[in-house]
Amino acid sequence: MVAAMTGTRRRNYLGGEWSDAADGRGRERHNPADIREVVAVAADSDAKEVRAAVTAVAAGYQEWAERAPEARADVLNRAADILAGRADELARELVQEEGKTLAEALNETRRTPLNLRFYASEALRLTGQTFPTGDGSMVLTTRAPVGVVAAITPWNFPLNIPSRKLAPALAAGNGVVFKPSELTPSTAEALVRALLQAGLPAGAIALVHG
Repeated sequence: MVAAMTGTRRRNYLGGEWSDAADGRGRERHNPADIREVVAVAADSDAKEVRAAVTAVAAGYQEWAERAPEARADVLNRAADILAGRADELARELVQEEGKTLAEALNETRRTPLNLRFYASEALRLTGQTFPTGDGSMVLTTRAPVGVVAAITPWNFPLNIPSRKLAPALAAGNGVVFKPSELTPSTAEALVRALLQAGLPAGAIALVHG
């Protein structure tokens, strides 16, 4: 019998800090192919952490909102490069955590950077519109970030689907509170870390497990 391993601790990211749940609770994620193996122990958050996440992003996303579209696109493209460089490694982790076949996992980890690159290009197309009024004047419209966006994602495509929620929200200059499936905390953390490593301001994102 293979002894169960101690899973990697997966923490929340709140206000620029990695932290456990306030009461210390953790939720184990077992390898679907061998449930004796604990692959991760994630923070088991409650409403306090959610409130803290929303408060932190509401207070901290403005730096990101004020960045030029080209700068936001650069961050998403750099995050895509980071994830592309780790595609094989992330696929193996995804198999262990979620239970996909390796071929399916590789398809997902190779697709996710392409999603980020697509939305990076969309950051450069956030144009307004101009309308004639009929009296010789013009009405101008511009697009602005809405503020804090919640991204709640499922377990079945734990990189692909979050990348298609987080990237467009960030491309538009919003802050994001990301709540991934409790079944896939490790891949969620990998995506957030790639964005932070790429230059996303700490105040622009929060990760809440549980």
